[in-house]
Amino acid sequence: MKSKHLLLVFLLAGGGLASSLHTQDIAMSEEEADAIASALGTAVEALQGNRFEEAIDLLEPLSRRPDAPPQVSALLGAAYVEGERPQQALAVLEPLLEKQGEDAAMLYNAARAALAVGRSADGERYLTKAASLAPVSPAARLLGFIRTRQGLVVDSYRLLRPVALANPEDTEARLAAATAAVRLQRVNEAEQLLSDLPQIDSRVRLLWGRLLLLKGEPEGARSMLEPLIGANLPEEILVDAHRLLADVELELGNATAARDLLGDLTQDPMTAYKLSKAEYQSGNVEAAIATLEPFRQPLLEGLGTDMTPTIRDARAAMTRALGSYLVAAGRHDEALPVLETSTQLAPNAKEAWQSLGQALTGLGRRDEAEQALAKFRTLADAEGSVLQRQNRTSNDREDATGRELRKASQLIGEGRFEAALGVVRTELALSPEDPRPRLAESRILLLLGRHDEALASVERALGKSPSFADAWYQRGAVRLATKDLDGAEGDLRHALELNDQHLAAMNDLAVLLIVQGNRDEARALLERVLSVNPNDRGAAQNLERLNNAQS
Repeated sequence: MKSKHLLLVFLLAGGGLASSLHTQDIAMSEEEADAIASALGTAVEALQGNRFEEAIDLLEPLSRRPDAPPQVSALLGAAYVEGERPQQALAVLEPLLEKQGEDAAMLYNAARAALAVGRSADGERYLTKAASLAPVSPAARLLGFIRTRQGLVVDSYRLLRPVALANPEDTEARLAAATAAVRLQRVNEAEQLLSDLPQIDSRVRLLWGRLLLLKGEPEGARSMLEPLIGANLPEEILVDAHRLLADVELELGNATAARDLLGDLTQDPMTAYKLSKAEYQSGNVEAAIATLEPFRQPLLEGLGTDMTPTIRDARAAMTRALGSYLVAAGRHDEALPVLETSTQLAPNAKEAWQSLGQALTGLGRRDEAEQALAKFRTLADAEGSVLQRQNRTSNDREDATGRELRKASQLIGEGRFEAALGVVRTELALSPEDPRPRLAESRILLLLGRHDEALASVERALGKSPSFADAWYQRGAVRLATKDLDGAEGDLRHALELNDQHLAAMNDLAVLLIVQGNRDEARALLERVLSVNPNDRGAAQNLERLNNAQS
C-alpha cells in the first residue's frame, strides 16, 4: 500500500508520463513514443505491485536514451528508493533537482534516499521544500514525524494536523497530531482529532484523560484512565497513566491516592513536584519539603541563562511551591531566596508574591513585606473575581489563539518584547488563517521600532481579512508612527466605518486631528470615547488639554 500511495502522489505531482512523451520536442517517432509509453505503463504496474527490481530493469534502459523525458529518470529514482537502493536514487534524482527543484514528489524521494544514507540535513532540507509545495503530502507527514522525534512540538503539529485531517484513515499521523494538540492545550482541535481514533487504544485513552483534565473534567478523566492501571501495557504508557491519574486525584483533593499512584517515580523533577503537592494537601508539610529538597539548589542556579518557556514555567512553579511549604513550616530564612527566585522567573504569579510577603513578615522586614503584599494585591485585583477567572479559563480552552495572544501581552507588559514575538510567531504557524496573530506581530514590531516589518505584517493581515476593523486600525497606527498622516487618517476612518465603536481608532484619529488643527471633530471623537468608557484616562487628558487650549 505504501508504494501505491507514493506512486499515486508522484504521478499527480509530475503529470501523466505517457502523455508527456507525445509533447516532447524531440526526434521520436510516434511508434517509438508508444513503445516507451507501454514500457512505462508496465513499470508503473510493477511498482504498484511492489516488484521494484522489475520496474528498475524496465526503466534503466529508457533513462539512458538521450531523448528520454525527465519523468523517466524521476520514476527510476522512485523505484530505486522503493527498492532500497538509495545511493543510486540520489545519483539519478539530485541532478534532476538541480534543473527542476520545484517538484514535490522528486524532493520527497530524494529526501528518503538522503535519510537512508545518513545525510539527515539534506533529507530534512528536501522534505521542508517538498512540504512547502505540497502541505498535505507524504513529505509533510514524514517531516512531521521527524519533528516529533526531535521534540519540536509546534513544527510537528503544524505539519501533521493538515495531513491527519485530510487522511482520516492514517491513525498514526492522527495520533501524533492529537498528542501535539493536547501538549499545546488546543482543546477543540484535540477533540476533533481524537474523536475519529480507535477509542479502545490505550494511547487514545491516555490522551483523552489529559484532555478532560485540561477541560476541568477530572471525574471524566479518572473514568478514562482507571482501566489503564494494572493493565498489560507497555511500561511507558503505564508510567504516564500513573502520573496523569495522580494529577486527577490531586485535582479532586485525594492526596493519599495521588501519593500511592506516584510511588517511586519521584526521580523526575515534575513528578516530585506533583508528589509534594499531594503531601502538602494531606497536611505533611515536612514530607513535601523533603520531596523537593534534592532539587532546591539546581532550581536556584543558572537564572541568567536562556531558558525555554516550558523550563522557565516549570522552575517557577517548583520554586513557588517549595517556598510556600517552607513558609508554612516557619522556615522563613530558607524560603526567602527560593521565593525571590520564583518572582524573578514569573513576576505575575500572585501566589509567589503572597508567600514572599509572608516570609519577609516572619523575618521582621515589614516594609519589604508590605511591598510584596501590595504586588500580590495588584495582581489579584487584575485577575478579577472568581467568576471572571472562571470565564477567562473557559475562554482560554475554547480559543487557544486568544490565550496565546494574552500570554504575549503579558510578556509585553514585562518588557520582554522578543519573547512575546516568539509566542506570536508560534501562533502564526499554528493558525495561519487567523488575522489576530499577524496584528499582534505588527504591534510588537512597532514597539520595537521596526516600522517596515510592522507595516508588512499588517498588510498581510489585511490581505486575509479586508473587513477586519482592527487590521485597518493597526495599519493606521503604523502609518502614524512613520509620519504618513494622510495614510493614517484614511485607515483610521475606514476602521470606524467598519466598527463605529472602535475606541482605539477614535482616540488615535482624535490625536491626529488635533495635530491637523481640526479641533471640533477631535473633541467630538474624544467625547464619544468617554461616553462609552468614562475611565479612559488618555481620552480624558486629551480632551482636557484641548479644552484648555481654547479657553
